[in-house]
Amino acid sequence: MKRKVTFFMTNLVIVCLLLNSTNYQTALAYETELDFSGNIIAFDLFHGGYHATDIENLAANLTAAGNFVVYINQTWEGLTDDVNVLILTQSDDLFTTDQKQDIKDWFELGNKLIFGSGDSDYGGYYNSDPINNVMHFLDAQIMIDATSIEDPVYNDGAAYRVAANVYGNSTTAVAVSEGCEAGIMMHGPCGILGYNGTHYVSLKSEILPNVDVLLSYSEEATAYDADSSNGEKDLYKNVVGYIPAVVYEKVDLGDGNYSHIILAGESIYSDYKHMYDQRTEFGVYNSDIQYGQLFVNNIFNYFLETIEIPTPTPTPTPTPTPTPSKSETTLTSFGISAVLVSLLSIAVSTIFILRKKK
Repeated sequence: MKRKVTFFMTNLVIVCLLLNSTNYQTALAYETELDFSGNIIAFDLFHGGYHATDIENLAANLTAAGNFVVYINQTWEGLTDDVNVLILTQSDDLFTTDQKQDIKDWFELGNKLIFGSGDSDYGGYYNSDPINNVMHFLDAQIMIDATSIEDPVYNDGAAYRVAANVYGNSTTAVAVSEGCEAGIMMHGPCGILGYNGTHYVSLKSEILPNVDVLLSYSEEATAYDADSSNGEKDLYKNVVGYIPAVVYEKVDLGDGNYSHIILAGESIYSDYKHMYDQRTEFGVYNSDIQYGQLFVNNIFNYFLETIEIPTPTPTPTPTPTPTPSKSETTLTSFGISAVLVSLLSIAVSTIFILRKKK
């Protein structure tokens, strides 16, 4: 694993993010915050994704809470060991074997979180293979399916503007849904499948070890094979009711060491169509109050904790020394490293990996 990577840091980006951090609504519907700091959250933009860059509000909120946001955008240089979260937003491009190995090496350090999201198969525009290939490489048990979910009852003015509203009852599901009094908006989503090592399986009926369904679509929701691919990932085709929408897997790495995977049927942390928000786009669902922002914040609050950033020790004032004779040489240390670290720790809140694409 690489332990060092060149970062270009700028306060201008911080200002822009904070200016954009105001949500679309004119008044808050409920109180929510991110209560951890000192974490590094990496967004993979390098592999594309329809909503990969629609994350200004989340990035601003993470930064304002005292965390560091990393955009992997021009080339894949490898994940540093101190990255805590890797977000894969509807990745379009396939990951190379080296990239998958890099993710696996990082993931197996333990206490890491991968948060991946899919999209509907409407028009055949989205292919879940890039992210699913990473999941298979990690020997994960959860995968993104190849359907489109529609809900004629619980929606924001159209069946594909789905409000997922059935929260799970496991310890983790209860924790991440705390305060969610209604559903969250998922615009044109898909479902989440299980994988038993040989076949894709329905998480409606199959119980897999260390896998929790955190949120499902309503009893009225139906999965359609919109692109007529009729493949093995269309397992939920024409299934009605309680299709898994957001699923968590706790990955046992041995010796009491764990990492974590969350897959969602849409990029629920995105600003697109007000998914990471407190209000809806059209004001139809639940009197214009939805809980996407609270649900996502709860997820991050549950899995991340504050990481203390060491305060550099001030360099003591050098003791005056006698004037050397012509035959003597005196070397004085000015503690430049400590001063630079101190200034950077105060001035910098957002980190970017900027490289020319090879």
